Amino acid sequence: MKKRNIVMTVMSLAMVGVIAAGATLAYLTAKTPTKTNVFTAGTALTGALKEDAYDGADYDQAVNPVQLAADALLPSPTLGINQAKNITPGRVINKDPQVKNTSAAATGSTAWVAIKLEATYPNAATSSAALNAIEQIATIDWNTTKWEKVVDANGNVYFFYQDVVDPQAETQTLFNTVTIKNTADVSDLKDFNISVTAALVQRNGNDGLTNLNAATKTALMNLLTPPTP
Repeated sequence: MKKRNIVMTVMSLAMVGVIAAGATLAYLTAKTPTKTNVFTAGTALTGALKEDAYDGADYDQAVNPVQLAADALLPSPTLGINQAKNITPGRVINKDPQVKNTSAAATGSTAWVAIKLEATYPNAATSSAALNAIEQIATIDWNTTKWEKVVDANGNVYFFYQDVVDPQAETQTLFNTVTIKNTADVSDLKDFNISVTAALVQRNGNDGLTNLNAATKTALMNLLTPPTP
C-alpha cells in the first residue's frame, strides 16, 4: 500500500494595492510545517490564508508540532495532515482553504478575492487536465455557490469569490474535504499535487459593491499569472 501525504507550503505575492498568499495540497512522501508570509501594500490592504482543518493553524499562526503529533496518535486523526498519511479508497482528508482580508477595520480597503489552483498529475500537461484526472479518483467538495471557476486558454484554473470582502472579514472556504472515491482501486491512486494561491485586490469605488466585472477578473488573473514581458 503506497503512502501519500499532503504537504502544505505557503507562497505570497504583492504589488501596490494587492496582496497574495497561498498554500499547497500534495500527495507526496514527506511533509513540511506551514509558513505564512504576508506582504503589506501600504496600510490599506493586507490578507492571509488559513487551512485550520488541515494543520490546526489559524491565520498568521505557525503550525504547532505538539498539536500535530498528539493528533497523529488518535485512532482517528482529525487534522488533514495526519489523515493523508495513508491514502485508501474512501479516505476523507480535511482541507479548507479560506482567505481573510486582514486590513484594519477603520482604515482598510474592501477587496475582491481570487484563487489560482495549480494541479499536477502523471501525463497531464495543464492544471485543468490534471484536475480532471484527479477528480476521477477523488471528490473535492467545491463551494460553487460563492466561488466561480474559470479556465483560461492555457489550462490555468481560477476561482473568483463572488462577494467583496470587507476589512476583517473572510471568504467562505473554497472546499472542505478531499475524499478518495470508494470506487478507486489502490492501483489507480497516483501521486498528484494541488496548490492554491489567493490574491486580493482593492475594490474600485466605481465597480459597485456586488459587481465582479471583467476588468477586475483580468487584474486578479494577471497578479496570479503575471503576463510574459
